[in-house]
Amino acid sequence: EILKVPVKLKKKIAGLGITSSTPKVENLSNMIDLQDYLISCLYTMLPPRRLLYADATIIQFKKYKELSEHNLENKVYLVIKSKKKFFHFGRYAAKSATPQNIIINVPMKLNTVLNMWLSNNETKWLLLNQDFEKLTTNALGKQLSRIFSTQNKHIGIVLIRKIFLSEQFKGNKSKKKDLAQSMNHSVNMQQNVYVKDV
Repeated sequence: EILKVPVKLKKKIAGLGITSSTPKVENLSNMIDLQDYLISCLYTMLPPRRLLYADATIIQFKKYKELSEHNLENKVYLVIKSKKKFFHFGRYAAKSATPQNIIINVPMKLNTVLNMWLSNNETKWLLLNQDFEKLTTNALGKQLSRIFSTQNKHIGIVLIRKIFLSEQFKGNKSKKKDLAQSMNHSVNMQQNVYVKDV
């Protein structure tokens, strides 16, 4: 169900002439459509990490290597290393700390979407509000609901995480520990809260 959302949004922006070969947008409305597509991809192509993408700063790999330990442990970064990218989630960046900083490599399809977005986003923030300032976590939560909800069902971050995990564990329980770490919760919480029926 949620996996259909990025497909639908990709068709929408393609209809506006926004593609990987012609990524430039013409107006604010198209910019919002492109960011909606990016958000849908962030939460379906990677293990969904609550609302932390609202705090992500875009940084080049060279500058990333110069960051202080404090910044590395407390912040979220989209790191650009040549043609590849990865997300860095500091161990204290979320309300519940992780044993160490988490690195999640960006898959090729998401990398293409990020390239389209970055050719339009000239700020240091990954996600933006309509004034081209940093998007708040509250605003990201509202955007997620607007992007993923249907007429019959309200879909927020908790339900997105539940759906993602349910899909991942169909017939394969060996991913539990890795996904729990990627999504910043314990295996116990994952089993008792997100995937009770699996």
